[in-house]
Amino acid sequence: MNEKELKDATCQLLKVCARIPMINSVDHPDHTALPEAVGVYAIWEAANLMYVGYAGTSRRSRPTAICGLKDRIGSHWGGTLFSSSLALRIWLHRIAPTLEKEDHLEVASGGRDPSAETRAYIRHKLKYSIVVTANATDARALERYVHRAHTPTLNNL
Repeated sequence: MNEKELKDATCQLLKVCARIPMINSVDHPDHTALPEAVGVYAIWEAANLMYVGYAGTSRRSRPTAICGLKDRIGSHWGGTLFSSSLALRIWLHRIAPTLEKEDHLEVASGGRDPSAETRAYIRHKLKYSIVVTANATDARALERYVHRAHTPTLNNL
């Protein structure tokens, strides 16, 4: 992507042009609205850009299959701490700091499920927007451009 294409795609992703509706998991809990395509996604908490990522890498188990937008956002929306860097960051930076000592002890003893709490947070407080790109190289370039230009709060490079 050239500089103009990067700026245009960033504008689209960040909704400055208002062409992409925000999507939340209440409206699309199974992510059927998402294409299984290569692209970039932005995760939002209200108007705060929290996280930017790209989708379009080969799966280790099936190298010819692409892990696209539907897979990546579905993984994040699952809220499982060990399978989503977004979920882990939500737990560490949004949920865990608000807990009392007793709450942390309950998590440590297995009486409280941090993934379930993170999943609820993600599904009720966050929304996402997407841009489909031509290929993984363009997706990665756009992701880096957005990181440099807009500094998402949870995954600033």
